Formats: sequence, C-alpha cells, structure tokens
Amino acid sequence: MRISTFIVSAGILFLVILASGCTKVQSTQPSENQTPVDLSFTYLVIPPPSDGSQIVFTEQDNGKGYAFPENTEFTVNLTETLATNNPWKVSLSPGLTLLDSQYYANASMPRFDVGGTHVWTLEATGSGPQSFHAGLGAYGNSSQGNYTVLLQVIPRP
Repeated sequence: MRISTFIVSAGILFLVILASGCTKVQSTQPSENQTPVDLSFTYLVIPPPSDGSQIVFTEQDNGKGYAFPENTEFTVNLTETLATNNPWKVSLSPGLTLLDSQYYANASMPRFDVGGTHVWTLEATGSGPQSFHAGLGAYGNSSQGNYTVLLQVIPRP
C-alpha cells in the first residue's frame, strides 16, 4: 500500500513538472543582441563568394529576398536606356552603402544611350532587414518600372 501511494505521488509530481515545462511561454521579443527578422517573408541564404567575386542581382531578382553576412559587397545590374531621359532613381535602406554607380553602354547597339546596363556596387554595412529600391521615371515613382530586392543582413560573429 505504501509503495503504490509513493508511485502514484511520484507520477503526479512528474506530470506536474512535465506540464509546467511544456507550457512555459517562450518570449518572442528579440534579446539585446538579436536583430528582429521578418518571418513573413522567405529569404534565400547566399553564402559570400570565396573566390573574390561579388553577388549580382538582376531584373530576375525583382521582389525576391536574400540573406547574407554583414560587410558583403554586391551589385545590382538593371537595364537602362538613357535616350528616354528616364534613369533609375535609387533609394537604399540605412544599412546599405553605395560604393559605385556606373552606366555601361551596350557595344552592339548603334548608340551608346540605348539599351545599356546600370550597375550599382553596394556593401551591406548594417545588419537586419535592408532593401534596395529603384524606380523608372520622374522621382523613381512611376508605373514605367519598379525594382525591389529585400535583404536580411546577418551580423558577423
């Protein structure tokens, strides 16, 4: 009788301890050293190139999200025609630093201002969610063309 009471008591105590551990509410707030991540969006993780090359985003990356480490250099290459007098207007989030911006003419075209490529070279200097946005037309706010790439910059240890 005494052993069965002990086993029942031990079982109840085990269940109470188990239930209290399983129902513990986890904090969803980031700690002081964590950067909040937008979990409503899927980011493709890109390892930094080890061969000295850069990550390159093009028109095919419009509206997509990517994640890579802080202090990674990358380029955004977009088709641009200077003859239309509608260059890309670019806006960057604060964690991106513009290193260079160049227009490269298409050598196969009869004029330099038709069908070239604009190349922006950037560095992800801040961690957390970042974005590169470019718009064609007046003040970059036109229905003629918009381009956005979303970035999740991961802090380096």
